[in-house]
Amino acid sequence: MNTLHLVSHTHWDREWYLTFQQFRFKLLHLIDHLLDLLDSDPTFQHFTLDGQTILLDDYLEIRPERLEALRRRIASGRILIGPWYVLADEFLVSGEAHIRNLLEGQRTARRLGGDQALPLMQVGYLPDTFGHIGQMPQILRGFGLQSAAAMRGIPDAPCEFWWQAADGSRVLMANLREGYSNAAGLPTHNPPYFAQETVRTRQALAPHAAGAHLLLMHGSDHLEPPADTSAAVAYANQNMPGDRLLHSTLPAYFAALQQEDLAQIPTIAGELRSPQRHPLLPGVLSMRTEIKQRNQACETLLERWAEPFSLWAELLNPTEAAHSRQPLVQHAWRLLMQCHPHDSICATSIDQVHAEMRPRFEQVEQIGEEVTRDSLEALAAAVDTRPADGAAGRAVVVFNPTSQARSEPVSFEYELGPNENEVEIFDDAGRRLPHQFEGLANVEVFNVAADRRMIEDAVRLVQDGRIMGMIVRTFNYRREGETVYLNLTLANHGSPDLPLWEHARRTLEELMADPGLKVFVAAGWRRMRGASLSWRVRRRGMATARFGRAA
Repeated sequence: MNTLHLVSHTHWDREWYLTFQQFRFKLLHLIDHLLDLLDSDPTFQHFTLDGQTILLDDYLEIRPERLEALRRRIASGRILIGPWYVLADEFLVSGEAHIRNLLEGQRTARRLGGDQALPLMQVGYLPDTFGHIGQMPQILRGFGLQSAAAMRGIPDAPCEFWWQAADGSRVLMANLREGYSNAAGLPTHNPPYFAQETVRTRQALAPHAAGAHLLLMHGSDHLEPPADTSAAVAYANQNMPGDRLLHSTLPAYFAALQQEDLAQIPTIAGELRSPQRHPLLPGVLSMRTEIKQRNQACETLLERWAEPFSLWAELLNPTEAAHSRQPLVQHAWRLLMQCHPHDSICATSIDQVHAEMRPRFEQVEQIGEEVTRDSLEALAAAVDTRPADGAAGRAVVVFNPTSQARSEPVSFEYELGPNENEVEIFDDAGRRLPHQFEGLANVEVFNVAADRRMIEDAVRLVQDGRIMGMIVRTFNYRREGETVYLNLTLANHGSPDLPLWEHARRTLEELMADPGLKVFVAAGWRRMRGASLSWRVRRRGMATARFGRAA
């Protein structure tokens, strides 16, 4: 006797041949219909939301009033969610991104569950990914997942096998030989034909199964659950001698499978990249390379810079914990992972989808760069850069985000002090460092034409000789007819020159009192020099140098 596990599900491509918002319109209809079906038919027992929790966020952003209804159905096991946040391509995102994907799935469960986290499906569901990395069993086991189901990349193997990573970790695999939609065509509206087609589907699987439990995936891309599923299952059970049809789930299938004798099932180690039964679309690896490059740059920014240095900055100053940068980093990861689904990162979608990915990358970069800047400034401020000989000078702190020491040119810009043109650069041991200067430039901060009222408002905003957080180093003006040109040299570092600013303020008051002046053109500049030097930096640490006026 065979036990057939009918798994009602949908495979949801968040963006593909339609945009995200167009697909979300369909998602609203699907989940609305699903919740109504679960309310009206208590015998419709289970529905799997494609293994990714982002669908809940997408739905509840528009339907927040249905949160409690979703919670009840998920908590009771009638709607299965996760464990992933998105169904990412495995080869085009980093290993760390896979970890964050599962972590974010857990966070969604906690966030939506309130006091009690919602249960996640304990199966590594990977239905449509274009092949699988060899370390995936190790990643899944690290999260306590002991089983997985996949379609693409698997050779002509049995329905069940062990999948083993290089470290020996292994998971029990359900090989979706006939696809994740092998039972999608079962016609629930015609129970006799439904029973007949169920037998045919069973016949395609049974010769390749180790035991009596077979997996029938009743769903496909963007399909809603048929309302008459329960009636069709009941009819089939009365009219299929020798078979038992369960309205089931992937976890229930694996629980039953583990009661079988699995001693003879094979073990497959490493990557799963066989096109023997289902195409892998290898051309996607080189499509729209700018998408892949942008993603890798964002991953590097978050993994090597923003997150580790923000953590070190907070460890250095525990009082900063209340102002943690980590929620921002997590938000950046969520934005980045929204670009990781296989149809997104693989660039198999319509042009508009990939156009909408670019603003996500840009936001990740903005968050990552700002968090990194703030964290590095906090760390640099905590470094004692005072030279042992008490000599005057300013300091440069260089950070190395890699796991090994590096020796290569370091380039940086610095502000020149008053009457300062040339400097010498020394390391923290007082040794002169070889270097070369790359240029001298005045960097424009602002350049505006204003009337008298605007200048008065601007002067009132100056506090303690600071404009826009920068100090005023020099001030001069020239007059041409009805126009006066105001020029200020600004600096990010140093102490305000209050007498200078007081002189500038009085001069501006006199100019504004002159009725012959109609236009005020104000320009602010920073005097910068670029430098490049060769420096060996410690592994994942910092190095400091000081520079001062040349002798």
